[in-house]
Amino acid sequence: MYGKLGVIVLLMMFVSACAGPREVAEPVEESEVLPSPEVRLSAYEDFDASRYEEPELGPMPPIEHDVPARLMEGRADEGIRRELQGLRVQIHSSLEKSEAVEVEEELQEWLRSENENEAVPSALRDLPIYVVYIQPYYRVRVGNFTSREAADRVRRYVARQFPNAFIVPDTVVITR
Repeated sequence: MYGKLGVIVLLMMFVSACAGPREVAEPVEESEVLPSPEVRLSAYEDFDASRYEEPELGPMPPIEHDVPARLMEGRADEGIRRELQGLRVQIHSSLEKSEAVEVEEELQEWLRSENENEAVPSALRDLPIYVVYIQPYYRVRVGNFTSREAADRVRRYVARQFPNAFIVPDTVVITR
């Protein structure tokens, strides 16, 4: 019995608390606004700066900070490795891992001999070589490229020794 009565009393208190004021304030006219008095700080301030000489400023000492030099030189992203979708040149695919490893060694030996003869353009030196297993094949791939032009330049060069080379999409690692 007290439960229903308590709920009704709480509901009435809630509704009355949500009601707005009964009186509406009238807007104040400009003529009724009181002017603020003018305050003069000179009456309160007695500090005279003319008695003090201003020291002459000499050359500023160099600023020393703890910010790394590569940040100050605008090279903040230098050395950062990122994985992104790019391209590689695939030169071989095999069901046997040993065959893929042999082709990798053959490619390394060929690139080494080309480097000694200085026949390799500088952009093609030190290409990373990968043996990737994607079921059921072991694939020998070269490079980390973000542009098709760079990948095609390497493909044409490598095709002299490995005529079946072609460009494939892959996740590549780029170091800035």
